Amino acid sequence: MIFGMFCKIYLFSFIVAFSVDKGNCVILDILPGLIVSPEATHLTVKCSAATDLGITTLDNISIRKGVEQMASIVLGGSATAGTGFDTSKYTISGQLPGPSYSPTDFLQVEISDPDCTDGADYTCVIKAAHGVGPISPDPQLTQSVTVQTGSSELNMVANPDKIVFFENDVVLLTCGGKVGNPAQTWNWERQLSGSSTWEPYPDAGSITTGSLNPPNPDGPTESSLSPPTLDAVNEGDDMTPVSCTHDACNPYCERDWYKEFKDLVTTTNGVLDLKNMKRVQAGTYICHVENPGILNSELIKELVLAVHYGPELLQLNPNSVAPQQEGSSVPPITCSVDCGPVCTIAWYHKSIEPGNVVPTSNGVLKLQSITRYDAGLYICQVIHPVSASNSQSVEIDIEVNCLPSEVTISLSPVKEEYDVEEEVTITCSGGVDHSIKFQQSLSDSSDWVDYDGVTDSQPPGDGCSDKQSTALTVTIGSSSNGLSFRCIQNNNLSESITLKVKQNNHNGGCSINSFGGLVLTAMVTVVVI
Repeated sequence: MIFGMFCKIYLFSFIVAFSVDKGNCVILDILPGLIVSPEATHLTVKCSAATDLGITTLDNISIRKGVEQMASIVLGGSATAGTGFDTSKYTISGQLPGPSYSPTDFLQVEISDPDCTDGADYTCVIKAAHGVGPISPDPQLTQSVTVQTGSSELNMVANPDKIVFFENDVVLLTCGGKVGNPAQTWNWERQLSGSSTWEPYPDAGSITTGSLNPPNPDGPTESSLSPPTLDAVNEGDDMTPVSCTHDACNPYCERDWYKEFKDLVTTTNGVLDLKNMKRVQAGTYICHVENPGILNSELIKELVLAVHYGPELLQLNPNSVAPQQEGSSVPPITCSVDCGPVCTIAWYHKSIEPGNVVPTSNGVLKLQSITRYDAGLYICQVIHPVSASNSQSVEIDIEVNCLPSEVTISLSPVKEEYDVEEEVTITCSGGVDHSIKFQQSLSDSSDWVDYDGVTDSQPPGDGCSDKQSTALTVTIGSSSNGLSFRCIQNNNLSESITLKVKQNNHNGGCSINSFGGLVLTAMVTVVVI
């Protein structure tokens, strides 16, 4: 049969009037009286000289508790506390201004929240004189004070110390504590399983009454954890139970688990066993073992629990950017993620070369003074430091609007003068974000006109293509001398090139001018360079 027990102490209180005793020239007032009830909040001891015994001068007043001096006051001085009585528990007051005796001269000690230790013999001593000289010996008066207290600090200890017992097991239950003054009565009661009421324990023959004088307390000397350390736990998993044990304690030891030295963790028989672990449960756990009967007897063992989680909540801030002008800087892009432990964050420029790592700081992508080659797809990849396969990535596209390319024009072959009927290739180079076209100007004109029928056949590009060139081939005629060419792209002009033709006369008086000038070939070539 399993049942519970508790011990009950009946309290008694007394109402006592205050005491005033006068004798041998001394008055000793004790308030509220020589017997102080548990409900009293103050105990006052006041010492003065009798007014009807012919005292003329009063030089000193002192109050003793047993043999210890609690307080004193000398003629013309202030009341002072004795050693050990200068705490907030004691309030010392008095007056002895002199030079002659006054009925208002006194010394007083007020004791807050009196307890059984304040029960003692209190003595009032004065140094005084009357008309014929000093009074000798010093007048004094002693009164004995009893401070009643109720029971307190009750506890129950089971031996053996366990929760579950089997039928026919023997268990020794010891109820201890301060029984009060005067000593209160012990009574045992039990509450049987399934019952809601307490009843007197029937087997009075097995109860021993009297003062409890336990042997000298000792222990613990060592404590241990089994296992002493644990590997990290994945979020949602259960931890491996860890048992905290200690060697022998007398009379017993208290054993508790705390998180970070502050939060008490509910355990059974000293076993830390956390289920469905959450990331907030990661940290340092402490097993605290202490013998309540020995000051500073605590032993501490620490266990570090790590909880792995993530990566999750991967995001970019901002998650998109407007197209950027070549030469500008892209606003910083922060890649953040929630990981435990901290994940590795890396940026890659996928559009240039897969796996091309971009230098970053703390997961922040910063692109400054960008060119057309910085355009493309950027990838932020996070990798869990424990499981490399547990990774995530997020992408962002960076668009770059190119600045207009420099437009150039050149001749091939390059000569100072060209022969009539010689073929010359004129090449115009630039980007293909807009069409390239040729313009010409006659030697006797300052006007530039589009060269008829010859324009770049390429449509406008995306603004960031590689540089291209457009070439046309012409045949030199006698009237080509002084003819100038230039090319234009998006209103950007190249420098002009002027043809110089040799002027040689042929036999028969025929002139090269008879060819009628420049002859255009039937092709335009676009060459990527």
